[in-house]
Amino acid sequence: MTVVTNEKKELIPTRTVTDSRVCIYYRKLNDVTCKDQFPLPFIDQMLERLSSHSFYCFLDGFSGYFQIPIDPIDQENTTFTCPSGTFSYRRMPFGLCNALTTFQRCMTTIFHDMVEKSMELFMDDFSIFGSSFHDFLTNLDLMFARCEKTNLVLNWEKCHFMVKEGIILGHKVSKTGIEVDRAKIDTIAKLPPPTNYLFTKRDAKPRLIRWVLLLQEFDIEIKDKKGMENVAADHLSRLENPARGEIDDKGTEDSFSEEYLMVIMGEELWYANIANFLAGDFLPKGLTHQQKKNLFSGIKYYLWDDPYLFRSCADGIIRRCVFDKEIRDILEHCHNGTVGGHHGVQFTAKKVFDAGFYWPTIFKDVATYVRECDAC
Repeated sequence: MTVVTNEKKELIPTRTVTDSRVCIYYRKLNDVTCKDQFPLPFIDQMLERLSSHSFYCFLDGFSGYFQIPIDPIDQENTTFTCPSGTFSYRRMPFGLCNALTTFQRCMTTIFHDMVEKSMELFMDDFSIFGSSFHDFLTNLDLMFARCEKTNLVLNWEKCHFMVKEGIILGHKVSKTGIEVDRAKIDTIAKLPPPTNYLFTKRDAKPRLIRWVLLLQEFDIEIKDKKGMENVAADHLSRLENPARGEIDDKGTEDSFSEEYLMVIMGEELWYANIANFLAGDFLPKGLTHQQKKNLFSGIKYYLWDDPYLFRSCADGIIRRCVFDKEIRDILEHCHNGTVGGHHGVQFTAKKVFDAGFYWPTIFKDVATYVRECDAC
């Protein structure tokens, strides 16, 4: 821990920054990567376990993710181009969507029998503690032995040995408890107040607020203008559609060619087009441009694992997609089954999500089921 003096002549602890790190733009690679759902430690619980000890040692891993080697077969997937040429990584770089969880999983595996007992770890930050000098040296010796065994390298410039307090994840921990890092408070206090942002707009939509947050780092002036007064708005959105309201009277084609034999048939499922495309790269005939656009915009969230279709939801959990015949049984089990409890719409829908199922009209179907439940 490094101690510096702020403007008020107060001594505050801060962390040492010794180098910069390069992050490659891997968005396209991340879009086609199966996400690894490995949890990170709860920061509040970790800080509680760290506090109230007499001795600490704060260690930092050397070069972060670069200690994890990449399989030679997959190294070409990390290829990037810069003014000096074209290169690929042999070690796990920053920017990969699974880099964080892969590194945390590796560290947890190495120190699985020491975490919460003699040390805490969050990514490449290692905190060893002890209530007595002898216990502390014993725990530190075990940690170093494990590092030598697994070839884990530490950055000595950012390591602090034999201290009674230190900074970890924006908090100062010591025998007296947990405190907020004073350096962070001073930094926030020095930030200039917003002068020309749209936070005062009462009917601001979430998308507008997100744009404001992204643009506020630039020295620009943002002015709100009504749509009728905005002559630069998209002209095509205001064109009249003469075909609007017309009904397509074409009959249904009942004959199927041989190319339909390997796709989902029978009862039409809500995810039929998605499953057909993922399983056999098949698209039904007659789809409009907008229908294809809607299909491809959302297909990145789905995964086909024969014979089931799965969806990666907003909370990062992968759930199985179900169709109409299964929905009734699932709702019956989650609402009035043995562990149901006849709860309301929100809690019943949560039980469906917790059970690992997904369909696009969950809340609507749960509301209908709860409203028609005789026992409720």
